[in-house]
Amino acid sequence: MSVANVGILNTNNYTFWKCQMESLLVCKDLWPVIEYETRPEKISQDEWNTMNAKAVATMKLQIGESLLQHVVDLRDAKAVWNKLAATLQPSNGQNLAFLIRQFANLKYKDGTSMSEHLAKFKELKLMEIYSEQPIYIPIRKIP
Repeated sequence: MSVANVGILNTNNYTFWKCQMESLLVCKDLWPVIEYETRPEKISQDEWNTMNAKAVATMKLQIGESLLQHVVDLRDAKAVWNKLAATLQPSNGQNLAFLIRQFANLKYKDGTSMSEHLAKFKELKLMEIYSEQPIYIPIRKIP
């Protein structure tokens, strides 16, 4: 799996990006720097430092410019991961409000395939699951 298989992170695709990035870091044997609070004894400090630097680079290469500003100065992989989660995961009120607006404004656009439209809906539903708060949107009257 190459970095090119992971989309560029933006404000609309965090849930999928997180899943893909975690898979990529696991495939590259870099996930431990995010998973563990401290370095396991079986990994040398030099190896840990290299893994951390590679994980940071892998993530930063797949973050869009508008979001990169939040983590540009961070050099610790776990700190990058946690900062992105704190900024984008729909668990706080602001992100939940954003998610509700996304649901409310989800409309089919001419020229878009039904599978693309449904994929957007499924992404929003997945974000709702991660937020652990159900979102109820009243159905608008069709003119």
